[in-house]
Amino acid sequence: ALDTFPYSNTTTSCETLLMGVPVICLNGQSHGSRVGMTLLACLGLEKLVAQTQDEYVAIARSLASDLGKLSLLRQRLRPLMLSSSLCDGPRFMSRNYEPAIRDKWRLFCNGRQPSHQEPD
Repeated sequence: ALDTFPYSNTTTSCETLLMGVPVICLNGQSHGSRVGMTLLACLGLEKLVAQTQDEYVAIARSLASDLGKLSLLRQRLRPLMLSSSLCDGPRFMSRNYEPAIRDKWRLFCNGRQPSHQEPD
């Protein structure tokens, strides 16, 4: 699958990888254009991350022309995803989300009011 640019897929890429389909992405400078790189790096698949448009095409061409390599990669993807931090909800909650919520609560208890943004 070819990831979109300049705004990467997130959920769609995760679901695609979970179904055993490799995702090729073009890395960018903004958060939205670096999501694909982050997801692939979590899986150790940095070789599917292009830094230029020419490299993006070359990676896609290389995978499409080597069906044996593509088949092996596809066989590995689902187990790789399931054993990765991307699919470890309890770890995410205990190491990332819950501490962030506790920090926000602590700030509130110390007198900091929640930020408020007016809708456009």
